[in-house]
Amino acid sequence: MGTNSRQPALAGSPRQQRAQAARLLSNFAQRSALDWDDLLNVPQWAALSGAELQHLAWCVGVWFFADELQHSIDGRLLSDIHSRLGDAAFTALISTPASADGRSTAQRLLHQIPSSNLDAMFCVTGREGLLSSIDSDGLRRGLAEVLWPGEPEVTASARRQWLGRAVVEQAWTHAFAAQRMDQGALA
Repeated sequence: MGTNSRQPALAGSPRQQRAQAARLLSNFAQRSALDWDDLLNVPQWAALSGAELQHLAWCVGVWFFADELQHSIDGRLLSDIHSRLGDAAFTALISTPASADGRSTAQRLLHQIPSSNLDAMFCVTGREGLLSSIDSDGLRRGLAEVLWPGEPEVTASARRQWLGRAVVEQAWTHAFAAQRMDQGALA
């Protein structure tokens, strides 16, 4: 099993996965530094379209601040998040048990950020979470360079990697749930 076994990897046989990953990372300047395992461990989210990836990054950022959002009295913010996540995902977000992973210090900052900047902060936090969930430094740098060119590099400590994985799993599960349910209802 690959180093990112908790995240779904690209679909297909190992050969198809490596080919898809190689195409995705073809513009990475240091692609020769990647090995076969790196190519097999490119997560599914890396192949999302630009808008879908932006939505997932936003969701990961929102999930990172789940504890504080549960205590928020900002009706406009909660309503916006609810409309973007959908009923089931918003309910899951609000009912998620409080974390014990040290996020509370960062979360105290949420109420100090102007509401006009929250979307951008959720997206940046989500990008950091997505990239932090990648174990391989080379793969993390490659995905950052290809998917978010010009953005500052994200370095991940062991604690940040664990946090990134936990938040990414929650967001991945719920990010497109409303769309999947709508598509199922249409079928």
